[in-house]
Amino acid sequence: MIRDFELIKKILLYAEKNLKAADILQVKLDGYSNDEIAYNTKLLYEAGFLECMDVSDSSGPEFLIKSITWVGHDFIDNCINDTAWKKTKLSFGEKLQNISISVFSGVLTEFCKKQIG
Repeated sequence: MIRDFELIKKILLYAEKNLKAADILQVKLDGYSNDEIAYNTKLLYEAGFLECMDVSDSSGPEFLIKSITWVGHDFIDNCINDTAWKKTKLSFGEKLQNISISVFSGVLTEFCKKQIG
């Protein structure tokens, strides 16, 4: 499995749009397998962007989203800036898969700050 920053963005935006108070959310996104979604949701949980519940079983991995953390909301606020998002991805080029989420998030934040002035 690979860390997929586009999928990470989609998972967070899906959660922000669909998660209700006292709810548990299962993410379903067209074009992605359950394994890809589960793996990247797990990464978001481990990075502190989401609170999740691991309901994996013998049929495969699955993480249900309980809430978005403060850090997760900050990342969402930055990633909805399409210009900053594209510039961040382009700045890493082919090395994108080898960049940590904290480094990616830091560069994304800097591009957002530059747009503010």
